Amino acid sequence: MFRNCSTNGRDIEATLQRESSASPAAPEGFFLVARLHPTDPGVASLPPGQDSRLVGTASLALSADAQPIRRLPPVNLPPRGAAYISNMAVDPKFRRQGVARALLAACEDAARGAGRREVWLHVREADAPARALYGSAGYVEAGKDSWLDTLKHSIRPRVLMRRTL
Repeated sequence: MFRNCSTNGRDIEATLQRESSASPAAPEGFFLVARLHPTDPGVASLPPGQDSRLVGTASLALSADAQPIRRLPPVNLPPRGAAYISNMAVDPKFRRQGVARALLAACEDAARGAGRREVWLHVREADAPARALYGSAGYVEAGKDSWLDTLKHSIRPRVLMRRTL
């Protein structure tokens, strides 16, 4: 699976590569990587000897047994067997340039390809930019951690969001 985006007028492409975390026949999920491949090496600094640069990652779990779901606190969970996006991160130098949106779309494509009709994710309640991104992509709030749950499980308050594909 490949998805491209251009970054605010720069002549750079981000290619998302899908890596299966289990057997190709029935994967538990995917780890997606966004890499910049500059058409002009002078435009972006690259690590020595490299032709691309890692700029973002995301995980997509397709099973309740997948590691990202097993590690969640036992409150405010997505439905069992739901597609669940986690650990989305973009290099601060490349934020607000479409990389996160491309990662999100690639996760949704993979979930669709696995026969899922919804995608779920958690976002920190205080993370306004991420909440705005997910809201603009069609995600709606499905639940929030209670203050008691945040104390009991030592977690920052999160919002559970879902999108129908």
